[in-house]
Amino acid sequence: MFSVKKLTAAILLASVAGSASADQAVEAAAADVAAKPVVETPDFDAIRKQSEARRAALKAEMETRVAEHKAGIDKLNAEHEAVMAEDASFEDFRKQMDADHEAMKAKMDARRAAHKAEMDTRRAARDAEIAQRREEADKLATAEQPAEQKYFEEIGKEMDARREAARAEMEARRAAHKAEMD
Repeated sequence: MFSVKKLTAAILLASVAGSASADQAVEAAAADVAAKPVVETPDFDAIRKQSEARRAALKAEMETRVAEHKAGIDKLNAEHEAVMAEDASFEDFRKQMDADHEAMKAKMDARRAAHKAEMDTRRAARDAEIAQRREEADKLATAEQPAEQKYFEEIGKEMDARREAARAEMEARRAAHKAEMD
């Protein structure tokens, strides 16, 4: 049997020398190659055994890791239980935190109330100033105002009344929301 290189060289020499046609040389080479087994079949049993061995090693490693993890978790649980058993002041700490929370809540409620009182004072001062300006404007106005001006004043008063109603509604909503949040 020839190797592929030798066979190719023989075909080239034969075709150059003219002793054989190229087709005959190719047929001879094909027959020679067909007679020789080119591909070896893999050993499936060896591959299967190797895969099973790898799988068993991975399974053993995972079982080891799981056991180590469980041991670590058990150790942490034991430490936590020991700390909880030794530290009886945990409930006292929780009570102190609750008391601090209530004190902070009372402080914030007082600040909210002070802020609301300040805003109410400012709002009352602003409303008083607006009322004073309106009175001054009314004094300056004459009795012979055009009908349009009176109509616009009525609309202005209506709008003021609506604004006051909306403000009262918003205050009620804020109070309800605050009560709900508390």
